[in-house]
Amino acid sequence: AGSGGGTGVAGRGVMIYSGSRLSATNDGTIDIDGTGAAGNLQNEGVFVNSSTSASVVDGDMTITGTGGGSLGGGLGVSITDTMLTIREMSPARLTSTPSSKTM
Repeated sequence: AGSGGGTGVAGRGVMIYSGSRLSATNDGTIDIDGTGAAGNLQNEGVFVNSSTSASVVDGDMTITGTGGGSLGGGLGVSITDTMLTIREMSPARLTSTPSSKTM
């Protein structure tokens, strides 16, 4: 879990990037929860990109994000250039609540 701080740009709650690898097996879970800061731009709750991968086998994956910000770009969850793999009847949940100012 994470919360962005400050009032400027890029106050992301949780940022995962640059080839990060997340995995869970045998009833394990991946649970990511973030809230963006009240700054100007790029205040995503959860920001995942740049060749990141997340894999779950026989477990749960939950990604929850609440965007912040006053000018836009406050997406709840932003996932780009990423592979999510869920296998063997593993439930997955994605909840994204944007800032009220998201363009």
